[in-house]
Amino acid sequence: MFFKVDARMKAPGLTGGVMRLLTGAMIFYCAGTWAAPAGNVSLIEGQAPGVPFTIGIHQFLWTMDKNQNQIMDPDEVMVKVGGKGNWVPIAKAGPNLDLYADCIAWERAARHETSPCYIYKEVPGRSLKLYVDNPPHWKASDRRPAIVWFFGGSWVVGDTITFKPQALYFAQRGAVSIRVDYRVSSRDGCQDLGRTSLMDARSAMRWVAKNAGLLGIDPAKIVAGGDSAGGHLALGTCLMEHINDPKDDRSIEVKPVALLLSNPWLPNSDPQVQVMNYLRAPLPPMFVTFGGEKDPAYEPGKPFLARVRQLGGKLDTLIANEGHGFACGPKYLPITTQRMDELLQKAGLLSHEPVVALPTKTFSELLNEVNNQVAAGKAKVRRCQRGASIQLNQGATTKLKRG
Repeated sequence: MFFKVDARMKAPGLTGGVMRLLTGAMIFYCAGTWAAPAGNVSLIEGQAPGVPFTIGIHQFLWTMDKNQNQIMDPDEVMVKVGGKGNWVPIAKAGPNLDLYADCIAWERAARHETSPCYIYKEVPGRSLKLYVDNPPHWKASDRRPAIVWFFGGSWVVGDTITFKPQALYFAQRGAVSIRVDYRVSSRDGCQDLGRTSLMDARSAMRWVAKNAGLLGIDPAKIVAGGDSAGGHLALGTCLMEHINDPKDDRSIEVKPVALLLSNPWLPNSDPQVQVMNYLRAPLPPMFVTFGGEKDPAYEPGKPFLARVRQLGGKLDTLIANEGHGFACGPKYLPITTQRMDELLQKAGLLSHEPVVALPTKTFSELLNEVNNQVAAGKAKVRRCQRGASIQLNQGATTKLKRG
C-alpha cells in the first residue's frame, strides 16, 4: 500500500529525510515527492520501493511502483546529489548524465544475464563481476584456452554484453569466454583516464588465472580482447605491470598470450597509462582493427601499428572505411570474428574444428531480447558465485608494505 501525504502533514521546516506518521509508518520526502513505505522486494530489480540503495557512488530511491509492473520506471526514481544530499528526480541529476541508463537499466540487465556469474572483487558501492560462457561439454577439469573481454566506453560507460556475440561464438569453438565488468566514471566516479579501470582489468586477469581450476582453463593460455577503451585495458594487462590494485596479491601475475583489439583507444595524457610508453618486445600476436580515416582512434593508432611491426610483433590488421566501433556492428561482426579466429588458430590456441556459424546478432539485439524478457516477466535471476580471492587480507597487506 502507498500513502499520499497532504502538505499539511509536514513537520515545520522539513525539506528532506524521513518523517514518522502517527501510524508509525516510515516514509521519505524527496524534493516534493513522497515515497512509499518499504514494500516487497521486486524480483526483477532486486530492490524495494521506499528503501534507498547504492550503485557505485550513487544513492538511489525507488519512490513507488506507480503502475505495479515491478520495474523501476524513470519517473519513479530519485537520486541523492550535492554536498547536502538533496534528493532529485533521476532525470535532473545533472548535465551529460543519464544515470537511469548507466546505472538502473544497466543493473537490471546485468541481474538477468543468463551466463554464469562470478564476483572477482569488492569495491566501494558494489561488487565487480565477470560473466562466463562455457563450451559444450565443458567441465571444471578441462584445460581450455580462455578469452577475457573488456567492453569500451571511454572509461565512462559500458556494458559486459558488448562482447557476448563473440563470447558465445568462441565458446562454441572450444574457448572459455569471460566478459569483465570494471569501474567507470558514470557509476563509480573514477575520472582518472582509465587508471582505476586498468587496476580492475588486471585484477580480473589475476582472478581468472588463480581460479583456472574452477573455470576449466589453462592459465598459460589466456587471451585478452577489448573494444576502444577496452582495447586499451587489454593492452594494459599485457604492458603495464606498474598499475595494480594495492590490495591484490601481486605474486599472481599473468600476461595475455594473444590480443584481440577492436579500435583500441590509445591516446592518453597520463604517461602512466600511455600505451606507447610501455610498448616493448616480446609482444603477443595481435589482431587489430581500425575504421580508417573515419575512426578518431586510427590516427593515434598508426604509430602504435608501426612500432609493433618494428618490434617484430605478429600483427594482423583490418583497416575499414568505417566509424569508431564498427567492428561490433552488424556488417563487420562476422568478418572481424572470423579474423580473430584465424589469429587464434595461427597462435595454436584454437584448432580448425569444430566449424560453427559466425555471429550475426549484435549485442544491441541481445540486450533488447533481455529487456523484452524482463518486461514479459520471463527473465530469470542468476546468483553470482565467488572463487578464490586475489586480494590480500589486511595483515598480509601490511607485511607486504613493510617488506
